[in-house]
Amino acid sequence: MDKNSKSELKEFLFHLRTPLAGIRGAATLVSKVEEVNNSFSLEAHEWLYKWIPKVDVWLKEVVELTEICGIPTPEEQDWKRLIQHLISTLDGVETATREANKIPLSRTEKPGDVVRMMVSSINYINEHYKAMQDLLPTLA
Repeated sequence: MDKNSKSELKEFLFHLRTPLAGIRGAATLVSKVEEVNNSFSLEAHEWLYKWIPKVDVWLKEVVELTEICGIPTPEEQDWKRLIQHLISTLDGVETATREANKIPLSRTEKPGDVVRMMVSSINYINEHYKAMQDLLPTLA
């Protein structure tokens, strides 16, 4: 496959790793708190626990593909096929984004606002997901 597909995959993975890890981190943080408090609404809690199994699948796939991209192989990978596979693995991102945007956010932005970070992260992932879907047909 063309180097273009590989570089696009690497860039796509770059844009997915941190926000997915951030959402995963939010789940870890929330699981350590015994009760949902005012800074983490019930709606946010429900969204997180509904979507964290998918987030874990998405993050695992991103990490595995990142490793593949970093290993020099004697034969070239079918990078476009790997992008297609990743897009199909990310199925549900658009629904998760729509649902996340229904979570009430605090009126003021405060440092450490985990709910706002989660919503922002899934929006960011969705933007890159849609962009890659649009770009895919143009790749060699």
